[in-house]
Amino acid sequence: MPKSYSEDLRWRIVFMVTLQGKPISQVAREMYVSHSTVERFLHRYTGEVRATQQKHGPDRLLDDFE
Repeated sequence: MPKSYSEDLRWRIVFMVTLQGKPISQVAREMYVSHSTVERFLHRYTGEVRATQQKHGPDRLLDDFE
């Protein structure tokens, strides 16, 4: 199982983007993490929830009971 990122690293990333105003791509390069990891930390910090687009198969139809 991969090791999780430290709390210190998470806060450094949030600090760099929110208070220093650095672009996400630059922070990702400087901290050696992916762009999506930086976005995920920011979303956790701000409390934003992103809709997932993991839809597989056809739309589900409701029956008469539902």
